[in-house]
Amino acid sequence: MRDTDLELLKSLIRREASGHAWSRPMDLGASNRSNHSARLKRLADLGLVSRERRNSICNVLMNSARGSYVYRITEAGRLATLPVLPVDVPVTPDSGRMLCPHAKRTVSFLESIGLPIKVVPGATGFVDHVAIVEGTLHVDPQCRASAMLHDAGHLAIVPGKFRHMLSGNLYSGLKRMFEDTEVVMQHPDSPLARAMVQIGDPEATAWAWAAGKAIGLPPTMIIQDDEYDGEGAFLRMHLSANGYLGINGMSHAGFCIVRPNKYSSLPVYPKLAFWLQP
Repeated sequence: MRDTDLELLKSLIRREASGHAWSRPMDLGASNRSNHSARLKRLADLGLVSRERRNSICNVLMNSARGSYVYRITEAGRLATLPVLPVDVPVTPDSGRMLCPHAKRTVSFLESIGLPIKVVPGATGFVDHVAIVEGTLHVDPQCRASAMLHDAGHLAIVPGKFRHMLSGNLYSGLKRMFEDTEVVMQHPDSPLARAMVQIGDPEATAWAWAAGKAIGLPPTMIIQDDEYDGEGAFLRMHLSANGYLGINGMSHAGFCIVRPNKYSSLPVYPKLAFWLQP
């Protein structure tokens, strides 16, 4: 990516942080000869920014493919602004460097959304080469990106105030969560109660798929064929069709909606309104 394109993405991030969801080329420093519009269109074609026609009188009267547009950064665009990490070749299992070529991008993504993660040689748990320790993800250098995303999903879908309780196979932490007085006293349809009900393995799987898509990983690297007792390809098919059980759980927990609904402001899965349950 050119430095000028990278600066455009960073400008969109700064504009969004200052309260401007959409930006015109002129908001990003465009001039008659800067070619901002063409560069922004190219970034949109790459999926790094979203592009929509402005709702202006001029555009309405023209009613053509030409006209002025506004832009906003996508999750893929945010990731593109992260430091470029080299592919690990050659490496050894005890070198402390990640073996999976997609692992470092995944680590960068998890760090960017605020999920605690550490590279810990020898870490392993319910899934090989990854462990959950007091709400922090410990990953061995041999950890697959797919395994990392699944366990990250278990942490992400749990309400933030309880995340530190999770370790090991999660059972004892989940038991403590459901025994907490605040949870016991909740109305069954309160946001916290709804979130607590949707913290199972299907929701973690659905979260992992959404995260992998946002990172830009190949589908076969988000869920590999030999995972989930050899049902990886079957799960990918259902997730791609938005027909997987865990997507409904994510919807009930407030992350997204399953299909377009003009009465909801939430994004349609696999896009999510937020990455970590508050």
